[in-house]
Amino acid sequence: MNVVLMAGFVDSGRLEKMMNNGLSGFVGKPFAPVEILAVVTSVISAADQSKEGTSGIAAAV
Repeated sequence: MNVVLMAGFVDSGRLEKMMNNGLSGFVGKPFAPVEILAVVTSVISAADQSKEGTSGIAAAV
C-alpha cells in the first residue's frame, strides 16, 4: 500500500525517517492541485515500475 502524507508542517528529520520506513510521498500544505497530482502520479509510476521488476522512486515535494 502506498501512502502520501499531506501536512502543514513536518520536521525534516521526521519526514526523512518516515520516507525511510515506507512513506511513498509528501505534499506540504498549502498545495496547488498540480502538486498533489505530480506526487500521486510519481507514486503510481514507481509502483508500476516495481511491478515490472525495475526499481521505482517516489518523489517528495
